[in-house]
Amino acid sequence: MTYECVFDSFAWADYFRGGPHAERVKEFIDRGNGATPVLAIAELSAKFHREELAGWKDARDFILAHSSVVDLLWPVADRSGETLKQLRTRRKSAGLADAIMLETARSLGAPLLTGDIDLQGAEGVLFLERT
Repeated sequence: MTYECVFDSFAWADYFRGGPHAERVKEFIDRGNGATPVLAIAELSAKFHREELAGWKDARDFILAHSSVVDLLWPVADRSGETLKQLRTRRKSAGLADAIMLETARSLGAPLLTGDIDLQGAEGVLFLERT
């Protein structure tokens, strides 16, 4: 299956909190052809619980209903180390989760929709510009 975009945890978090990019993210959600790495769900679960935000189950169910959840496959994991090295040449704060989500999107042939500054300018990223 081909996807129009892959949502990372930044995109979903901005959407759920009604952030500055929520409408742009909604445009992609409404098209119904997006994917979400399972790692993004784990990050969002952690955020909701850490910050004691209400509505995690509703948010999770919304993601499951409005995007395809993509598992982490070993070839993606294998390439993530090199991707992390490349990301860190520009941003020392880039993390392994960033690299895994970017590689997941690349493996699907779709851009990663994010506003995460650590991913800005990386090949295969559809960056949500800050306003």
